[in-house]
Amino acid sequence: MFSWIIGSSLKFRFLVLGAAVALETLHAYARNLSERIIPRGVETHEVVEIVLLRDVLARSLFAKYQGYYNGSKSERSDHRKLDWHPNLAQLGKAAGTLALLLVLGAAPSAAWAFDRDGFKARAEATLAELNTKRLADSKATLARLDEMLALGIVGLKEYAASHPKYAKLMDAAIADSQAMKRMTDVEIEEKWGENGTAGDALGIPLKSLADFGEERAYLELVVGPAHQYIFVKKWESTKKARWLEQARDEAVELLKHLEAVRSK
Repeated sequence: MFSWIIGSSLKFRFLVLGAAVALETLHAYARNLSERIIPRGVETHEVVEIVLLRDVLARSLFAKYQGYYNGSKSERSDHRKLDWHPNLAQLGKAAGTLALLLVLGAAPSAAWAFDRDGFKARAEATLAELNTKRLADSKATLARLDEMLALGIVGLKEYAASHPKYAKLMDAAIADSQAMKRMTDVEIEEKWGENGTAGDALGIPLKSLADFGEERAYLELVVGPAHQYIFVKKWESTKKARWLEQARDEAVELLKHLEAVRSK
């Protein structure tokens, strides 16, 4: 019954980007909660899902059984108790959408298979823009890179599921994907580059991965778009051509890495 939703799952994800600030707040809350009371091995995103589900169900119960309360309590005041952080009031208004996201998240993994063709098409479109040495609409370019990040995360999840040896490394890259965009080009290279430190604590030094091997290629599904994002943002603020040239070099390298990513 959800086939029509799953078919447009990626587009659906972007319908809720307006709640990004609230979601970041929720992630911080869940991360803090997991550190304090959740046993090791439970991921922050799983805590987020639990908290969201609690919120959706609680609001539903308040709405359904409001008539059983005495006149001293209003529906509005009861709902306010659920908005435990001001920013999360936005999530209450989007509860139905978020509940649907949870349903989709529980769908069979095949429904979320990595869209290699879609990723490649976006990567080639970005490279074509960068080859012109100017960006007529840099915001559109950044939005496309965000889409590539979202698609790349699906690819990393897929690879982690089928290659347990590298699961923690892929999960670490997923967790760091948004932070990567806020790094400098030096910082992202030092952490996630070929000789980066991101895998050291996991027992998988990045320098041990083949430069254009499969493991590195999957990491680049997230690292590559994020690195290009950094350079485009620098170009926006300086309008210096060298930043687009470096973004172009990253785009060329990403497409080369993509050759090692298997089609399903």
